[in-house]
Amino acid sequence: MRVLVATQLAGSYSKIAGEIIPRLVSSNIDVMVVSIPPSILPLQWKVGDLCYCVKGKNVKFVFNIRRREDLQAITAFHPDAVLNIYEPTMLVLKDILFAASTLKDTAVREGAPFIGYFTLDHYPLRGRGQAQILDNLFDFVIPVTSYEGRLARERLSRCKVVEPVPYGVDHAVYNPSAWSASPMGRKLKEVREFKVIYVGTGSPYKDPGRWYRVVGEVARRGVPVRGVLKLSTAVGTSDMPADVSVLEDVNQLAGKIEYVLGWLDDRELAALVSACDVFLTLSTAEGFCLAALEAQACGLPVVLPDIPQLREVYGDSALYVKREGTWYSGLGGFYVTSSVEDAVEKLVLLYEDAGFRKEMQARSLANAKRYSWDESAAKIIKILESVAGRR
Repeated sequence: MRVLVATQLAGSYSKIAGEIIPRLVSSNIDVMVVSIPPSILPLQWKVGDLCYCVKGKNVKFVFNIRRREDLQAITAFHPDAVLNIYEPTMLVLKDILFAASTLKDTAVREGAPFIGYFTLDHYPLRGRGQAQILDNLFDFVIPVTSYEGRLARERLSRCKVVEPVPYGVDHAVYNPSAWSASPMGRKLKEVREFKVIYVGTGSPYKDPGRWYRVVGEVARRGVPVRGVLKLSTAVGTSDMPADVSVLEDVNQLAGKIEYVLGWLDDRELAALVSACDVFLTLSTAEGFCLAALEAQACGLPVVLPDIPQLREVYGDSALYVKREGTWYSGLGGFYVTSSVEDAVEKLVLLYEDAGFRKEMQARSLANAKRYSWDESAAKIIKILESVAGRR
């Protein structure tokens, strides 16, 4: 079977694709990778890294679908299926939609199903126009939770919604002792403060300002707290709502925040996370929150926004922050924000009650064991074989 995989070369979706693609190759599936959006060079996903992942197997990259020779290479590949792994909200951008539509034209000519594997409850299904794009473009979508699957079936008519395939975690990398394999992890582990970590972007919908407020309030409650921010975007870029010094000053956190910027490989990221004490996100919208699952695999209690799909993934293994207030996305969506006071109470409880903290650590580890990339990839392969077999 030949599978064309369209994915981002940066961000969390490149990481997800980087877990799925080697497993496709290991199952003797011929793979070609196409950059969405088109790119002359990869950003954070170097060619050498992927070639190493697939143990020297021949995986061809196409970085710019606008180039005639690249488009010819895609056509000559004759895919049996096209698997799209990228942020679906990008499809509202004209250049991205053009690139995806070009791939869809190739799929139609080959009689190959056009399949999406991504989270669906952020913007994609909330805006009528965006849902229409998904419905027109994709033949099948693979949701990551049952909640999103039900929502997709309500909003999509032409596109078929298959059974959900959750994300996974590499337990050989993400585990409670991962900190010991890295100088960065060992150094952070020696810090005796109560270390609260967030991993992700500083995008407004992630509500980073509220995260600072919570950590600041925890400090004012007498907890010797150290905030750890692992941001995939640089401080001060347009993704951040304000200069971080302002957020530190307003919340009296000067000298109490550790910043780790840019892309880390999985071993370095696992070392950083496992050296901390608790994972906290107050995002207004999440589809799965893979970073929280990886934190659980490292033995951290996780404190999450109370969102239906997160309840499905994490069950009673997480602490959920009450929702209050709204945030307007600017794209037609209103999202509920998290209670600062409730988040503070949960963090203080975890700090003060060692027995409760130990119980939540055990629940985190037990929940993380339910997910693996091997199982996720096996399910995706089964779906590919099923839908490609309808040609």
